[in-house]
Amino acid sequence: MATSSLSSTFSQTANITQSPILLLPTISNISVKLDSTNYLLWKYQITSIFESYSLLDLLDGSVQHPAKFIADREGVAIENPLYKQWKTCDQALKTLINATFSPSALTLVLAQTTAQGVWQVLERRYTSLSRTHVWSLKAELDRVKKNNDFITVYLDRVTVIRDKLGSVGVLIDDEDLLHVVLKGLPPEYDAFCSAMRT
Repeated sequence: MATSSLSSTFSQTANITQSPILLLPTISNISVKLDSTNYLLWKYQITSIFESYSLLDLLDGSVQHPAKFIADREGVAIENPLYKQWKTCDQALKTLINATFSPSALTLVLAQTTAQGVWQVLERRYTSLSRTHVWSLKAELDRVKKNNDFITVYLDRVTVIRDKLGSVGVLIDDEDLLHVVLKGLPPEYDAFCSAMRT
């Protein structure tokens, strides 16, 4: 990326570079602390915030950090002012992201020194966990049975599983949910199930 383009990117992020505290009220409004069960919901919230501040490019690798040193007119290596600006912004982002973690999520990123490093660790770790969690919830929904419970307890269990799936981005439409409910009812509900299917 050209120096002028980098300069433009960092000048757009001057607010967070000069005053990282500006994002704290927004970050503190995140209702979900990241853990192994809610990565997709957490990512949706945090991505929306960083997109609104034009900072997502610094996390996803679209913008590479500038060189730490550049040569002056005499060819002597000096510290690049753009690197200092990037480093300040990057550390502010890393701190803000870390503030949205549960303790178990925070332990995963302790060795990371950049916001992008934190982001990449989360992507690798939780993308596969999210898929596993979704499959587990779908299997649980497929196996749910009324057994000896009251009908309201059974319907509440179905609703809780559906809501958990919704929280990770999997929506179950009403027709599929009706199929799940009817399938989990015992034989004494056969007449009711037949009436519902017709």
